Amino acid sequence: MILAGLPTRGTDTHGSGKWMAPRGSRKHKGVDFACYPDTEIYSGSAGQVTKLGYPYADKLQYRYVEVTCTLALTPSPINYVKVISLTLGCAI
Repeated sequence: MILAGLPTRGTDTHGSGKWMAPRGSRKHKGVDFACYPDTEIYSGSAGQVTKLGYPYADKLQYRYVEVTCTLALTPSPINYVKVISLTLGCAI
């Protein structure tokens, strides 16, 4: 996994992109990284695509991919991406 050069998203009007930051009644269970549009994003772990979807019902320009790690069987969502040539069950 290459994270060099990707800044983490700080706090803005939508909340914080930091691990365990408050998100209403829950905690944020991820880390948001900022990047330019059309930047290639790679999964942080090897696995299979187990979900493709939309994080917001009213904003269909945002997509997410969930990759379930082959070793730990832990799902990891990757949000706000342009999904290109991915299908359910494909190996990452």
